[in-house]
Amino acid sequence: VLRKEFKVPVLVNIIPGPDGYNQIIHAKPDGQTIGMSEPLSVYATAMLTNPNYNVDDLTWLGRVNASVSVIVASKKSGITSFEQLKTHKGPVRAGAFGVTTPILQEILLADAAKFEIAPVNFRTIGEMIFGTLRGDVDISLLGTTPWLKHIEAGNVVPILIWDDHRDPALPNVPCLKDVGLEKLVIFLNHRGVVVPPHVPDNISRTIVAKFQAAVSGGEGRAFLEKAKFETNQMWGKEFQDVIVEIRAALKRAEPTIRQLATSTK
Repeated sequence: VLRKEFKVPVLVNIIPGPDGYNQIIHAKPDGQTIGMSEPLSVYATAMLTNPNYNVDDLTWLGRVNASVSVIVASKKSGITSFEQLKTHKGPVRAGAFGVTTPILQEILLADAAKFEIAPVNFRTIGEMIFGTLRGDVDISLLGTTPWLKHIEAGNVVPILIWDDHRDPALPNVPCLKDVGLEKLVIFLNHRGVVVPPHVPDNISRTIVAKFQAAVSGGEGRAFLEKAKFETNQMWGKEFQDVIVEIRAALKRAEPTIRQLATSTK
């Protein structure tokens, strides 16, 4: 779809972690190098690892979309509602699989709702899911789809939708707005578009326009809808303000985020 919009070949090169960010940051600011990443994990990882690139050099143009998640409680935790989560005795064990958006959202939720959290780090998403079913952790957070069969089987209890409105698939589960925490809605799993520093404004505007066109209609929109992805794109200053909020929130939660480095299950 992007190839049609840009009218030039588009090469997709998946380069994880620091190597990918280094290539973006040190690329020529000519619009030929465009990255996609998730800002919550980008800034939290930089906080923990002190990479050999300056994370401030990343230039965020916007997001293609952002995914909504659900927090579930293990049946063995005894937690059946958000109110019980807030009043849980002792630290709430929260599932993680590295420094990724789900555990960062849980950390930010604990900071806002004033309960104590203890991250438990698994190697993979699958291990985290099974760890939640076994009761190795009290809560975990992912998109709705991976949890539905486990919710139906009664092995986990959905307690909160990470959005400002309820999920039609789980209509009885409260959302952030229902519990007075709508300010956290901006901390979604953003699929962000990032370019090297000092890309000229006219080139940045062109890139944004091409992405907007690609995901607003035709094949791009059809793909998102078929895959049940959200179509909540955001660009320019509105998204850059979100980045500022993300960085400030992560800084406040830094002590808990640092527990991730020593919490491997």
